[in-house]
This record gives sequence, C-alpha cells and structure tokens, in this order.
Amino acid sequence: MRLEVIVRELEQMLRRLIGEDVTMVLEAEQELWAVLADPMQVEQVLVNLVVNARDAMEWGGRIDIRLRNAVVATGDTGYDLQPVRAST
Repeated sequence: MRLEVIVRELEQMLRRLIGEDVTMVLEAEQELWAVLADPMQVEQVLVNLVVNARDAMEWGGRIDIRLRNAVVATGDTGYDLQPVRAST
C-alpha cells in the first residue's frame, strides 16, 4: 500500500474538517516505500490525529503532515516490530 495515495485522497476532506483558522501543510518525500497496513485504519488514525490537533488549537495554528521513509529498529518504539517484505 502506498501511504501517500491514502493521505492525498483524504487531503481535501481534512482541509474541510480543520476549518479556516488552521493551516495544513502536507509534505511527502520522493519515492516513498510501500507499507503493510490496513488502508481504512490508516484513514481513521489520520482523521483522528488531525481533528484532535485542530481541537487543541483554540485560536488557530498549523498542522504539518510529513511522509518520509524511516527504518525503525526493533525495540526503539516499545513494540516488538518485525520487518516485513512487501511486494511493490
């Protein structure tokens, strides 16, 4: 799954959700890796994060969404992450 595709498809809806007092900036690194995730769960998490961020900014502000490749070593997050090879 390409994360950028999901985020770009949600972009207009997210901009409507945050209103006029909050600016949203979306930056995506070139050639993002595919991720193994449920697209609907990714959408739900992103919407929840953006709405919570908006609600925390009583007088407006800025929400930055940055997509980039990252390698997370097992143990760095407190979760037992195992690398998965996904077809592109």
